[in-house]
Amino acid sequence: MLHRSKVEWPCLSVDFLLKENSSLSNLKDFYLSNDKRKMTEDKYPYSTYIISGSQTDEKDGYFYFMKWYNMRKTKYDDDPDKGEDNENEEEEDEDKINPFMKYEKIKVNGNINRVKSMKNSSICALWNDSPSVDIIDCEELFNNIEYQEEIKVENEDNIDNYKKNKKKKKDLKYKKIFKKSLPQKLEGFAVDWNNITPFILAVGGYDKKVSIYKPKDENISDIILSGDLSGHGDSVEDIQWSPNEENVLASCGIDRSIRFWDVRQDSKNPPKIIKDAHNSDVNVISWNTIRNHLFASGGDDNTFKVWDLRFLNEPPITEIKWHTGPINSIMWDPFDESQLAVCSEDNRLSVWDFSVEPDEKKLFDNYNNEIPQQLVFLHQGQINLKDVKFHPVFK
Repeated sequence: MLHRSKVEWPCLSVDFLLKENSSLSNLKDFYLSNDKRKMTEDKYPYSTYIISGSQTDEKDGYFYFMKWYNMRKTKYDDDPDKGEDNENEEEEDEDKINPFMKYEKIKVNGNINRVKSMKNSSICALWNDSPSVDIIDCEELFNNIEYQEEIKVENEDNIDNYKKNKKKKKDLKYKKIFKKSLPQKLEGFAVDWNNITPFILAVGGYDKKVSIYKPKDENISDIILSGDLSGHGDSVEDIQWSPNEENVLASCGIDRSIRFWDVRQDSKNPPKIIKDAHNSDVNVISWNTIRNHLFASGGDDNTFKVWDLRFLNEPPITEIKWHTGPINSIMWDPFDESQLAVCSEDNRLSVWDFSVEPDEKKLFDNYNNEIPQQLVFLHQGQINLKDVKFHPVFK
């Protein structure tokens, strides 16, 4: 399937937002689960929540909270089982089967560089150029969107409710969902939530540091600075917490290095470093959530690489320079250990399957082998690609 949505301002970042259970106990159970795949869904029509943040030509930007629903398979997909599956089903009026999007748009202080959701909750973080990292709770936005769907304009009472709801939407202020602002000395792009323990946040930016924020107490009455990790020689561009170790995270930056930190470290236990991981800025990194020793990176040198963390002193096990522009985003498929998505400034998004091994029979003879056999999907037609995300539930 393919669905497109337009917003009025450019966005540098996007993320899916899951809201199954918001209690701390449920969050911990979710994060500690070794088999997240049991939560997968693969049934049409799809429905999902998406967050994004805009870059405007003004001092303030917008936070978008969207619900995309009734998304169905492409009309003319070849499906040999379609007739059998629908043999006893009532035919639907195709004119009425359309995808929809509901959204809330909230004005924020500063343009938004990066958004990151804390999975299985309504909490998300926004890296602004104000500069600050704002932590917000989208619970009210969830309620507003769901309330809009429930309203049916059938009589005068419902019309009055509908008008009140529209006014409520117009009057919605950022302060209603505002939870906490973490002021920064300089702006940045790197932010990530801990995968094991909720409400632990890592932030990196132009100040060359990785700052760790943790809850003040068990009731999460506040989120405070726990400490800074110093060592990068230039701006920190991306951060990724380990998928299975609570105290381990990775960072990359303009100094061309990738660093693996233990947040409990001291001077006697420095980070492990891949120096000169790329020939220029290292923009993005991604940790394989199934094979935790596999790690991917992408840089301004137009290449992306796959590293085996068991052998940090060795060269990457895979290095591909197929894109013709800097790599802007990279992510492992959460349900397939061998698949990796990459987007580049060359306006192409590619998906690679490293389980495919080249053989004597070439798969792409018409292209004179210009397309590698590991390249299994290519998306074009979109310009200025900045971010790519696999959905954490739909596979």
